[in-house]
Amino acid sequence: MIEKEPFQLDYERYAINQSLKKIAKKYALKNVLEVPAAGVKAMPSLYSLGFAEAECEVTLVNPEKKGLDAWKDLHLEVKEIKTEKLSELPLEDNSFDLVWNFNTLSLEKNYEETLKEWIRVSKTYIMILCVSGYNVGSPIHRTLHKINNVEWTHGNKLFLYPRKVRALMEKNNLEIVETNVMNCPLWPDTVGFRDMKFHKMKKPMEIIEWDVPTLEYMKKKEYPFWIKAMYAFESIPVPLFLKYSYAHLFYVIGKKK
Repeated sequence: MIEKEPFQLDYERYAINQSLKKIAKKYALKNVLEVPAAGVKAMPSLYSLGFAEAECEVTLVNPEKKGLDAWKDLHLEVKEIKTEKLSELPLEDNSFDLVWNFNTLSLEKNYEETLKEWIRVSKTYIMILCVSGYNVGSPIHRTLHKINNVEWTHGNKLFLYPRKVRALMEKNNLEIVETNVMNCPLWPDTVGFRDMKFHKMKKPMEIIEWDVPTLEYMKKKEYPFWIKAMYAFESIPVPLFLKYSYAHLFYVIGKKK
């Protein structure tokens, strides 16, 4: 089964990469751990590409081969670590400048224990990146699950809201140094129609062979004009409380005390 990532994902990947490069520069990051290196209805193990483009040393926890092959095809170096439990990493204390997660901590039943482990292996920073529950598409998505009688599979809903993520991180002795957004195009996110398609497919996501236009853009170092234009729109300074309504993703960065 071949699934082509839609134009919304093309833009998301570009916007994430640009944001990660800015974060790497702002916090002078040299080495980064993404845990786990999964995929959210998309080709797995590609979310840290922006850090690699910023010349960070990137390590992925439990990456998938198809994702690692893409890194190799892009001539970007990456390391991998395998573990059965995300709350038990085979790493020493204070191993990475930044440990970060893309929208899957919410799926962990013992998410607080898992977060503590990530804090242990971080030298300085922890970043949690989540889908925004304030986006106008979010209530539509939740309604679609109810209408279609499909179980909510996107984890604990506290991770939809920045203030709750901040509270969780502060509870675990992290000093919040930044709360911000990324991937803020004109269309709504998390509406859920594509999500319902995958639920009705009733087949494991692992069987999907992904067609990822972004990889070709990165190889050629050339992106379509519309993507760059949309990112110019995203970069317009807007108060954060207003931007939440159209941001697809938000992130919170905490610093170890």
